[in-house]
Amino acid sequence: YAGGVQSALDDPEAMGTSILKQVLCGAGGNALLPADAAESQLTTRLGQELLVAARAHLLQASDETQDPQELERLASRLRALSRPHWRFVIIDDDTVDAFVTAYLPGFVFVHRGYLKLFEGKPEQLAFVIGNQLSHYLLEHSSADASLKGAVSLLQLVVLVAVDPTGLLAVLAELGLVGQALSLAFESPVSRKHALEADALGLQLCARACCDPRVAVSAHEALASAEASQHVARGGALEIPLVATTPSSATARIEALAETVPAAVQLYENNGCHARKRVLLRALRLVDH
Repeated sequence: YAGGVQSALDDPEAMGTSILKQVLCGAGGNALLPADAAESQLTTRLGQELLVAARAHLLQASDETQDPQELERLASRLRALSRPHWRFVIIDDDTVDAFVTAYLPGFVFVHRGYLKLFEGKPEQLAFVIGNQLSHYLLEHSSADASLKGAVSLLQLVVLVAVDPTGLLAVLAELGLVGQALSLAFESPVSRKHALEADALGLQLCARACCDPRVAVSAHEALASAEASQHVARGGALEIPLVATTPSSATARIEALAETVPAAVQLYENNGCHARKRVLLRALRLVDH
């Protein structure tokens, strides 16, 4: 153990690369889509719009509280969201999954299965991304993150020591991530946290002018897709991060539906209908 710690201190980047190779190659894994792929560009565009919405949410929350500890927490989240290195990464895997982890700050991972499920429905995809950003804003990944047996405490220390902006380059170089990273870092989602992220994700979508009324149908599609995955894997379904939780999918959809009216009000107050009408008129002029 002592020798491993010393090696990590002497050359943390090399140790981090070695650990990533062991974890990724040992578990299989899938390739990352290139940044210039259409799916990557769409996800990044939606993600950047939702980041702007998240900053607006934090600024409003800061204006509405006088609690020093809460102000500091909000300021910390705002600083994190203002970093230029946020990446929205597509994993070339047909399963329906998405995740964030406290050990790779500034990254949102989305499986390609989501892009296929919501093909031609960017506002539903936005709800998924907004949901994951909400887990980050609410610090759920820090509160819930737990280690699986594949990664030891020493390995975590090394991974945290390595510049997180460099980790993606390592992953891309290896061409492996997907299942391996999901195996290395698991973020169980409690019922309470899932409902909190649903509600906040809906607010972020509304601020980004994504119609929050599509969220219920998105959840229904996700529940169906994850049920199919459960059957396909013989019942060995990994803990899902969006559609189902220890509570039933039906109960979660009902809870989400109760938050839609407030999100719709925010959507309308932002003038989203008018902005979209102007955009549609401009597109028609271009077409002609």
